Amino acid sequence: FIQLGQEMILLVGLWTSGDCQEGEHLSDAVLRKEYRRVRHAFADMLFSRSREILDAWSSKLAREVPLYAKFLKVHHDRHFSSRVLSAAIEWWRTGHSGLLRAVCMDIVGLHWSCEGEGGSPPPAADPGAEQMQLEDLTAMLPHFEDVILEALDRQLAIRVQAALPAELGEVDAPRCRDILARFTNEMGRHLDSEWHIAQTARNSIGSVLPPPELFQVPHWAPPAVYDLGAPKTAFLGSEVVGRFTVTRYVGRGAMGRVWVVEDRLKLEDVPLCLKTFYCECECEEMSNLTTREFKRCVLEELSQVER
Repeated sequence: FIQLGQEMILLVGLWTSGDCQEGEHLSDAVLRKEYRRVRHAFADMLFSRSREILDAWSSKLAREVPLYAKFLKVHHDRHFSSRVLSAAIEWWRTGHSGLLRAVCMDIVGLHWSCEGEGGSPPPAADPGAEQMQLEDLTAMLPHFEDVILEALDRQLAIRVQAALPAELGEVDAPRCRDILARFTNEMGRHLDSEWHIAQTARNSIGSVLPPPELFQVPHWAPPAVYDLGAPKTAFLGSEVVGRFTVTRYVGRGAMGRVWVVEDRLKLEDVPLCLKTFYCECECEEMSNLTTREFKRCVLEELSQVER
C-alpha cells in the first residue's frame, strides 16, 4: 500500500506537467523527491547488507582479479574494500564524491609508492611476478556492481515474499541500476586520473625541482657555494615560457618562493603570480625536510594542481 501510494504521487506529479509553469514546477519537485528517496533507500540497503556485499565482492575478486586481490591482502590493514563501500554509501546518500576520490588516491598512491627514486611501482616479493596495472584496478568495478545488484535483487525478493512495506520496490530497480552504473563510471574515471597523475609524477621525479642556476648570479655554476640570499634579486627579469616576465619578489613559504609576473600578451587584467619550488641544494635547509620528503611533497602539490 505504501509503495502504491508513492507511485500514485509520482504519476500525479508527472500528469500535471504540461505547458503551465505551475505544473512544470510540481513535476520537477516530485521527480527530485523521488530521486532523493531512491538514493537514500539504496544507501540504507548498502549499509544494512555491507558485510554480505564485502564477502561476495572479496570472493569474486579472488577468482576474477587475482592481482588486485593480492594487493588487498598485502595491505589488508588499509581496509580498502570497506572504504570503497563507505564511499559508495556516501555518494548515494549525498551525491558527494570526496570520499570516493580520496580512496582512489590512496589505492593508487600506495601502489606507486616505493623506496627507490625510480619511476616504477614497488617490486613484487617474487621478481618474476606480474605487476598490477590500471586494468586490474578498473576490473574490480564490474564485480562490485554485480554483487550490489545481486544484493538488491535479494532485498526486493525478500520484501515481496514477506509482503513487507519497503522503501525500494521493483519499479525502482531500473533507476537504481542506472545510478549505480554512473557511480562505477565515476570511480573508474577517478582511478584512471589518479593513475596517470602518479605515473607522470614518478616518471619526472628526477627533474621535478628547478636547477639552482635560475636563482644565482650569471655565470654561477656548481660546485660554487649556493647563496641563499641571491634568489630575491637574481631571478628578477627572468622570462617564463617566452611570455611572462618576473617583476617582483613577494616572499617565501615552506615549499618555495612567490613572484609577481607580467604577461607580455596582456591577456589577463588581474595581477599574476608564479610559485617556484626550492632547488635541491637548498630544500633541506629552507623546508626542514629531507630531499626525498621534499620531492614527495612537491609531487603531491603538482598532483593537486593537475586534479
